[in-house]
Amino acid sequence: MNESRLEQKLRNREFPITAELFSIRGTDVSTIMKKAELLRDYADAFNITDNHRATMRVCPLAVCSKLVQTGLEPVFQITCRDRNRLALQSDTLGAYLMGIRNIFAVTGDHLSVGDYPMAFPVFDLDSVQFLRNLTELERGRDSAGKKLRGAPKFFKGAAVNMTATPEWIHLAKLRKKIVAGAQFFQSQLIFSPELALSMLEKVKGQAYFIAGITILKDLTFTRFLKEKVPGIYIPDEMIRHQEKAGDELKAGLEIAVSVIRELRDHFDGLHVMALGLEEYIPEILKKSGVR
Repeated sequence: MNESRLEQKLRNREFPITAELFSIRGTDVSTIMKKAELLRDYADAFNITDNHRATMRVCPLAVCSKLVQTGLEPVFQITCRDRNRLALQSDTLGAYLMGIRNIFAVTGDHLSVGDYPMAFPVFDLDSVQFLRNLTELERGRDSAGKKLRGAPKFFKGAAVNMTATPEWIHLAKLRKKIVAGAQFFQSQLIFSPELALSMLEKVKGQAYFIAGITILKDLTFTRFLKEKVPGIYIPDEMIRHQEKAGDELKAGLEIAVSVIRELRDHFDGLHVMALGLEEYIPEILKKSGVR
């Protein structure tokens, strides 16, 4: 079966674009599919989130399968919080049978931040241990040492924060994931190219690094990210730019374009987390010169 097209594009230095699409509550995934179709000519692969922010959503494996059926390439995000090692292995082997080649391993937000604080968290493995597990599956054995009848071959990814401090802690986490088998990284949101490039210099060439960006739709959202989301650094001048602008969304689009322009010649690709503003992705990609 075919290898990951995302991996091929990264290997060929084609600067691929990935887009994150939130899984939804319920069974009507038409909105997700419409957004993916809208971006068919702009995004090379689509991340489907897995119970993000500890909220219940439709299984991303099913949504990824529907993307494969329409000729689009998914990145299957799989959260360790909700599965033990049996389920993690079973789900990823099932994903391979469905034609899914990109796996994105995340430990997951704690249940206390979501709708089910009374639920029992699993956390049998964290993302580093899960990456090791995936590497063993590719070698033909499960985590109990049992031989597989047919082994998968995945393009394995993980998250990294390129602008959080202290930098050495995040570098240490990153290097553990590389040793465990991570081949590509999609970063958390970057608003300070200077900080991100400082960290990138220390690890460039050890894996593929895809820069995470978003669109600051208004000042309320910008201030929420800056004040309430751990690890997100937003320079004060960006807030002032939105404050002075007559149109806060237009200012947010300008910020996104500016950040992309500063990152595009250094990172291997771009990961856009538009958070409901997917219709603006083509615009920022065109204006920044990456599409």
